[in-house]
Parts: sequence; C-alpha cells; structure tokens
Amino acid sequence: ELIRRVDTFTRLNGMLDNLVRADSTDRILMVIEESMQILFGLQRVLVFIPENDGESYRGLGSTLNPLAVTPTVLTREDRPMEELIDCCRNDPSPIILGGDHGPSGPVFLHRLLDSRHLLVLPLSCRRWHSLLVAAVDAGAIETLADRRESLLFFARHAASRLQIDFQSRTQAEQMAQERVNAAQKVAKRIAHEINNPLAVVENYLSVLGANLADRRDLQQKLLTIGEEVGRIGTISRQLNDLSAPPAPREGQPIDLNRLGRETLSLFEHSLFSQQAITTRFAGDPGIPVFAGNPDTIRQILVNLLQNAAEALPQGGSVTVSTRLRQAPSALTAGLVEIEVADDGPGIPAALVDSVFSAGVTSKGDGHLGLGLAIVRKLAAELDGTISCRPGSDRGTCFTLQLKVRPE
Repeated sequence: ELIRRVDTFTRLNGMLDNLVRADSTDRILMVIEESMQILFGLQRVLVFIPENDGESYRGLGSTLNPLAVTPTVLTREDRPMEELIDCCRNDPSPIILGGDHGPSGPVFLHRLLDSRHLLVLPLSCRRWHSLLVAAVDAGAIETLADRRESLLFFARHAASRLQIDFQSRTQAEQMAQERVNAAQKVAKRIAHEINNPLAVVENYLSVLGANLADRRDLQQKLLTIGEEVGRIGTISRQLNDLSAPPAPREGQPIDLNRLGRETLSLFEHSLFSQQAITTRFAGDPGIPVFAGNPDTIRQILVNLLQNAAEALPQGGSVTVSTRLRQAPSALTAGLVEIEVADDGPGIPAALVDSVFSAGVTSKGDGHLGLGLAIVRKLAAELDGTISCRPGSDRGTCFTLQLKVRPE
C-alpha cells in the first residue's frame, strides 16, 4: 500500500510538472488525457468547458483524441444535463453514472463515449466550472472509489491550468477584437472608395454584353464576371458594418457540387495558376439540391481558398471535395460537408485550437488574422460548423458541415 501511494504521488507530481510546462490548449488536453490513462486507466476522455456564461459546454480533446473529431456541445436546455451541471458546480466529488452504481446520465453522453458507465469529474477553479467525462468499465468503479483523493487532487490542478489557459485566450481575443474594431473603421473608408469604380465596371459589362450579343462563347464568361462583381458589391456594403450579418438569401436552391466547382475554377485561372498550384475537385453525386444561402457558402470557400493560396509554396496542390454525411428526410435534416485540403506546411500545433479566433495567424507581418475568424462567423450564420485538422499526409484540411433539407 505504501509503495502504491508513493508511486501515485510521484506520478501526480509528474502530471503537475507537465501541466505547468504545457504551452498550448492542445498540449494541456494531451497531458490531462495521458494522466487519466496512466493514473486511473481511463482511455476515453473528453473535457467540457463553459460557453455563453455557462449556458452551454463545448467538448474539447487533443488532436490525438478521436472523440474530439466531431464537434460536441452540451446545453442546459436538456434537463438531465442541467441537473448534472448544477451538481458539478455545487460539489467537487467525482460522480459515477449508469448501471447499479448511480443514475444514468444524459443518453447523449453514454452514446458519445460508448459506455454504460461514466465518470464525471467536476473541474472547478474559483467561479469557473468545467467538467471531465470518461468511459469506465464496471470492474474499475470500486478502484476509482478507493482513489477518490487522487482524483480530487488531479481535478483541482487540471481545473486551475485550464482556467488560466481559458482566461489567457479570452484576453487575447479581447485584444484581437480591439484590432478588429480599428479595422472596421478602415474598412468603411475602403468600401466608399470601392463603390465608384465598381459602378463603372458594371456599366462597361452591360455595354460589352450588348455589343457581344452574338458571341455565345463569351456571354457565359461575362455572366460569371457580372455575378462576381455583384458579389464584390455585396461584400463592399457589408464592409460598412463588419459586425452586421449579410442580407439573408434563405430559400435559394444550392447545387453544392456546382458551387464548389465554379468557385475553385475562379482561383484556377487567376491566383493558383500564377503559383503553379494544381487543383482537384471531388464531388459526391449523392448530394441533393437544398435550400440555403449560396453567397455565404461561396464567401467561406473564397476565404479558405485564399488562405490555402497564401500558405502554399510554388507547385503545391489544393483539393475541394464534398460529401453527404446523412441524407435528409421528411422529418430530419441531412448533413453535408465541403472540405478544402492543401499539402502546404500546415498549421503549428500551438495555433490549432485558436486558429478561428480573430488576430491569430501563422503568416507573419501584414496579416491581421481575420480571414478564418470571418469564416467561423459565416458558418455560424448558416447554423453550420467549421473545423480544422492536419491533412492525411501533410498540410491542412478545413471542413464546413451544414444541415440541409431538400429543395
């Protein structure tokens, strides 16, 4: 027993040292996951941190954690979840859910971690409350009960490190927001200067269209140019207030494969060809036409493709692909994905967790780090999600997931 206690104490101190040395959110989560496995034999673990003043909790895991691949959000709207969150806020004691050892937790959690029994470990520091959820085998429950003090020790220090990281990121985002506010003032001046020459271009396009009425081979190109000029006008108007959402165009029919192919084509003949960047489009023919806002989806793609072009070296490659994750039905919405993947240098591990935050960039001077922050804002307006992960070989892969209903 003494040897076991000394061993546990040594490992706990090693965990504390690793937590202190962790220099990113991803590394902190990795230390927590490794510690839960080494100290308590728990392999399937997910941490939930508060959002929206504690009304919802977002699931987080390291880049090595397969449970973190699918975005997960818990809300207090679910009664069992609300009761569990309140219990964790009021009592730091570990909770066992499921089977004969305690009440069942929210069904979603049991399914997510694929386990009948769950350990819920409150992670509280001052007034900041998060929680850790882990899958538990029935045979390990008594062992965990005997190691209650070790669990509490681990929880206190893990919560403290997470809270410091959360506070640091919040302060960084506040500073970035100040930069965004300054950029908004500049953007308004730019929008005013753009509108005048844009009107001239639109007029000349109308003249060209009339003069070349018999050139059918050019009419489609002129139409595409006109649509893009119109979109520039829309973006210019949005620059007057970057915080305002774009004018809604809900109910427009969207052929996602066509939209993705056409948007990629615009870059093929301009920016990508100048850098000898090769492109590929892989569309899922099973995706149905659905109703939504095509301009917003196109703007997200343009931002992601622009981001890839800036990151790629000469001769790199970009792939845009679509995928039907879940077919829509009369009662439930479907899920579609569109991915933009490149084979560039990738995003540093220290920035992966915050890459969609304003002001975060790995591109050096001259970049405000606003492009991906705008992408996240636009995805939220579509009631969708945007995620980032390392590519299958190298580079970076961005995935936009959307709920869809058939047109």
